Amino acid sequence: MQRDLTDLLVRAFFPLAIAGSATAVALVGVVLNPKIALKGSYALIGMVLASVIYYALRFDPEDESERTGESRHLAKVVYVLVFLSVAAINLWSVERALVLLSVLPLGYALLVVQLQRRTAGVRLLPQIVGLYAVSPLTLYLDTGFYFSRGDTIKHIDKIELIFAQGTTSALLTSDLYHFFPGLHLMTGTLKEIAGIGAYDAFMLAGISSYAMLVLLVYLVYSQLLNATRLACVTAFTLTMLGPILTYATYFFPQAFAVVLIMFTMFVGLRIRYTASRTPLVLLTVVLSSALAFTHHLTLVFFAFPVAFVLFVPPVARRLFPKRTELRELATPRTVPLVVGGVAGFSYWIQADVFLQALVASLHRIFGNQVVGDTNTETSSLFVRGVTVPDLTVEMAARSLVSPDGIYNTLLLAVFAVGVVTILGNRDRFKRPAMFVLVGLSSALLMFQTPLVALGYKRVRLPLSFFFVIVVAAGVYYLLNSDTRNVVGRAFVVLLVVSLAVSASLVTGDDLYGVHKGPDLGELQPTPEPQKEFSEHELRSMEVASQYARAYEVPVETDWVTAGGLGIDLEAGQMKVKAGQLRAEEGALLYRTRWPQHSVVVITEQRFELVMSESGYDELLEENSKVYTTGSLGILWSDDSILVAESLGQQPQNDTAAGA
Repeated sequence: MQRDLTDLLVRAFFPLAIAGSATAVALVGVVLNPKIALKGSYALIGMVLASVIYYALRFDPEDESERTGESRHLAKVVYVLVFLSVAAINLWSVERALVLLSVLPLGYALLVVQLQRRTAGVRLLPQIVGLYAVSPLTLYLDTGFYFSRGDTIKHIDKIELIFAQGTTSALLTSDLYHFFPGLHLMTGTLKEIAGIGAYDAFMLAGISSYAMLVLLVYLVYSQLLNATRLACVTAFTLTMLGPILTYATYFFPQAFAVVLIMFTMFVGLRIRYTASRTPLVLLTVVLSSALAFTHHLTLVFFAFPVAFVLFVPPVARRLFPKRTELRELATPRTVPLVVGGVAGFSYWIQADVFLQALVASLHRIFGNQVVGDTNTETSSLFVRGVTVPDLTVEMAARSLVSPDGIYNTLLLAVFAVGVVTILGNRDRFKRPAMFVLVGLSSALLMFQTPLVALGYKRVRLPLSFFFVIVVAAGVYYLLNSDTRNVVGRAFVVLLVVSLAVSASLVTGDDLYGVHKGPDLGELQPTPEPQKEFSEHELRSMEVASQYARAYEVPVETDWVTAGGLGIDLEAGQMKVKAGQLRAEEGALLYRTRWPQHSVVVITEQRFELVMSESGYDELLEENSKVYTTGSLGILWSDDSILVAESLGQQPQNDTAAGA
């Protein structure tokens, strides 16, 4: 009876999914906006593509013991490609986008061929990690100072401050990281041991931690699945998920805490399935202590999925004692994860930071969520000399074929194939069933929706480790398809390679040309925010900071530049009053790259400034220039300086696309 129901679900899944996607798109068009619905049609396209994959390819379940040739010559080529990608950036100054678009497709194609040949996982894992590292390593080598969303600047300052004074007390008690210095101590220790700069230690720690995370996921799912090849496919699939690529270089305490939690989860699984437990228990104590001192919010994000994985199986066994399959569910030992949680919460409560920090962080992350719309009257966008066009049908259609659109479409298609694969092969996915259920339920948060929310990007990171098994099932279906002709094999290689390469392009936010839009999640076509400083900009900011302090000039600027100058982020930013963005103290520090990017100002909420070259020239002409280094300068006025006006209030000239 149960198998008949499962077979019915498998047969009905794609007709229902396609009908549901079409209905959802239509509802978005009616309730919100037809142009947003057109963007959302990627879901319908993805479901149609998934149905084509499923019905065109025949799944061939493998025998785990079956092995073919090891293809060692292909592995050597992959290693050479990884080396060439690093050399191309570091020695020959090749454009990073060109490196990614040349090295990654070939490297991933060779890896997929080896996976199709069922090469042993122990030979594939180094290649998987190597290809994964190409994107973050080339980003690190290609940028002078990569700060992503700006947090990196603050954390580098904290590392240098702690190690200059030799104590975490160097951070003010008003600073949240006074209580959570784990990441800063780890990267600072690496800095001291290796004799490198704080920024280099920070970036290399992030890249190394996330490369290790890929191996950890392989080990975790090897225990859960009891199948090394499927675990290898899962580790490979993890490298295609946006959060895993993003947070290797956008490294901050939550990103590091996630690595510690996954390590703890692996230890919990090892304790359950090994006889020698004492060393693992001691390791749990170390990991729990490190986690408690690293980040508070990560445990909150993990609390619900981990509680589900740990506590639902024993409850289900009590309620349904005759269901023998419930005994086969593989879960970590409860003690390590619970000990980690209790240690964290106990420390936070004892330090009297838990409730205040938790509420403040949750409000900052989720407090300003809106449903996507094209109404610009409530926009937090400030403009000077720029016309920001409304979203058009043509822009919405183009966003579907942007790297962002292609990636989300392919990811959804493979995810849908994974759902059907799991339904049709329940015995293979029975042991990690709790992880699968969490992965399925997290889908709405992992894909693009009309809800515009920075916070959901933070939640996606912990959910990725559950979501990955469902997507991996789809990749597994593709790799195990019985393709008896060259066209079928090429189709599989093209799909998997396209997903992997588009993931690197989408998360490469330093590739401004790739992201010039319109992207799938972009409602207004504005320039990309700046994500890095050049070496010249860094030196210029250091000199400008010394000048401002020496002459007591109360400069105001944007959020990222204020961080780079090392000035107070509240007092040192432009102010928003009565629909205008102003330098209230009459001293504005500008940068020559402002017209090329949208500029972020964060006060009570996040604002963006977009100005054209003509608007930039006008700003300089209207005020006295008292200082310049070529890449930045300081303007002075006896009164406050009007920088820009809220969108809709200013006469506008150029279009944002040309800004």
